[in-house]
Amino acid sequence: MSGRRIKLLNWIVIKPLWLAYLVLALVYFFQSKWFIGVFLLVMNILFLNLSKWLYDIECAAEEDQPRSDNVNSDDLSYEEASVMSKLSMAIAYIIGLTAIILSIHHDIKFYVAITLGVIVAWIGPRVIGRGFLYLLIWVEFRDMDTG
Repeated sequence: MSGRRIKLLNWIVIKPLWLAYLVLALVYFFQSKWFIGVFLLVMNILFLNLSKWLYDIECAAEEDQPRSDNVNSDDLSYEEASVMSKLSMAIAYIIGLTAIILSIHHDIKFYVAITLGVIVAWIGPRVIGRGFLYLLIWVEFRDMDTG
């Protein structure tokens, strides 16, 4: 598994989401919406846990770097696909739960908020997973053009 690809997912996907949730939590704290601020900080901690999980995988991938030459490093391995799948599911569930809580907080009807959260959590992994793949393909082709 390529540690470079995992690092890319961590810095381009998880870190910006972590920063966005932190800023959003601070905005709600300044507006004295304590429940929403604490909720967003808890979601922020979940993003930090995802980042730590990716870092552990990246370190393990760098330790296993000397592999046989018959494996093409440009191909997406089963381990990388599994990591991308789990990561996209976790991100979609966090964003879906956030959509439900923020919708209810902003006086959207309960059944509409639940429907919105379910749609985000159901469609999210497909959209996020494709985004990961397109990002990795773009980076690989960019490296081939410059290298």
